Amino acid sequence: MKLKLITFFLIALTITMAQNKEISLKESIEIGIANSKELKLAKTKVELSKAKYEESGTYLLPTVRASAAYIRLSEVPPFEVTVPFSPTPIKIQEPVLNNYNLGLSVTQPIFTGFKLSSLKSAAEKTFEAEEISFNQEINNLALRINEAYWNLYKAEKYVLLLKENKKRIEEHLNNTEEFFNNELVTKNDLLKMKSQLANINYQLIEGKKNLETARMFFNKTIGISLEKQLTPTEEIEQIDYELKEISEYIKQADKQRNELKSAEKITEAGKNMISAANSDWFPTISIFGNYYYNRPNQRIMPTQDKFNDTWDVGVNLSWELWNWGKTSFKAEQAEQQYKLSQLSLEILKENIQMEVYRNYLSVNAESEKLKSALQLLESTEENYRITKEKYNMQAATSTELLDAEVEFLEAQIKDANAKADYIIALKKLLVSSGEKIY
Repeated sequence: MKLKLITFFLIALTITMAQNKEISLKESIEIGIANSKELKLAKTKVELSKAKYEESGTYLLPTVRASAAYIRLSEVPPFEVTVPFSPTPIKIQEPVLNNYNLGLSVTQPIFTGFKLSSLKSAAEKTFEAEEISFNQEINNLALRINEAYWNLYKAEKYVLLLKENKKRIEEHLNNTEEFFNNELVTKNDLLKMKSQLANINYQLIEGKKNLETARMFFNKTIGISLEKQLTPTEEIEQIDYELKEISEYIKQADKQRNELKSAEKITEAGKNMISAANSDWFPTISIFGNYYYNRPNQRIMPTQDKFNDTWDVGVNLSWELWNWGKTSFKAEQAEQQYKLSQLSLEILKENIQMEVYRNYLSVNAESEKLKSALQLLESTEENYRITKEKYNMQAATSTELLDAEVEFLEAQIKDANAKADYIIALKKLLVSSGEKIY
């Protein structure tokens, strides 16, 4: 009895594992975002730029350094002075052979020709640009998942429609065999039905292969095992989206596209780098203070073999008066880099406008295809229904029935593809105009 129960559960588990798991578009995007290596790479870039920005701020703050040293000196005679009328020299100072030096120093930059503040601003803009780019990477991934999801949907629909068509053909074949046995149709009619069934089986083999390919690509896009059996749950009943004027999408893209925002931040960082490069024309000024706790302390005379503390404070000025034009060359490089980023920004704007316009035309075209596909579906479905009734009453030939069947199948496939293609085109338009789709 126990063995039977174990066998039953194993069979049930096998059946469950073999079944396809349904997945929604929202779940797909969430899984894809969680698993994406590209997003993890982009996030690492954000953290890297953040660390550089935080580091740049530390150079404006005081630097505190501690030091400690021990020095053992070689043996030397004591310091003695010979005076008249004294048979022996007078010992002034015993040598101190063990030196202990402890110190603490503080340095604060006061003026660096705006170099440190400019570098901090540039690092801040770069950090902000990376954050914006990261958000755009998420949106781009969501678009890729949308495309993979709806392509899987199309492949699933194709196989499903072929299976439904196969059932209808098998039903027609059974009827035709009865008609043939009753000498109501010719053998040629029967062979046509069998040929059509064989053709559907051939299409099913190709369709299933394409379905597995689409599923594999979808799994890859959301970062899961390639052999995982997932089935889309989304159904496209009705599409209600009011398309705006093309100028509205272009204006929206100019304001909201993350690529433009990121490029603008990089351009601003380039401007700050010009200021940093020109800082070498100015002197650098800093204040400093030192605290010494030494044994012996060289400032204490005569030398004492004990710890004494002393301190000093001061102002330091450094000015590079001649460097063979190095500062000019650095400033020229920064200015050219700034111009390069400005031109890149202008080119990016033009490319984005073209992308929006192209996607807008695609949505319009897919919308017209969708309308045509719906009209074709309605007419072929009605034609198939009428032809089927006529065939059952022997008022239509098998050729007419098969033609109506094929036209109806093609219309169903076109309708399913048109709906999915319209959604993909619409998502591309929304992303290209700067809208978030996740």
